[in-house]
Amino acid sequence: MDDVLDGVESCSTRIVYIDKPTNYMTQFADLLEPLGKHLKDAFISLQKRDFATIRKLCVEINMLENEGDRLMRESVSSLFNPPVEVVELIKMKDIYERLEKLTDAAEDIADILEGMIIKYA
Repeated sequence: MDDVLDGVESCSTRIVYIDKPTNYMTQFADLLEPLGKHLKDAFISLQKRDFATIRKLCVEINMLENEGDRLMRESVSSLFNPPVEVVELIKMKDIYERLEKLTDAAEDIADILEGMIIKYA
């Protein structure tokens, strides 16, 4: 969970260096909002020992992480066609990669929750 919170902080501190959010950043935000909700719901379900709900939420989290992978590939690719200024490219690539790492960290939590389900269900 610490990696998720660190990822949010890391992204937010870097976004101030750009003039305006890109379409890809908006798409990442649209992905991260339900990701956070699913994590919250998974922890609530864990407290209730509602393993079926946790499993469904983990599947959703994994699907959102896959979408994050796709967004990262597409967003970084967009920086080269048409080419952008090198400094801008470095800034944007860093932000896109950090946003994707944030989805990876959420998936790591889902993997741990699934492991707990297998062990304790």
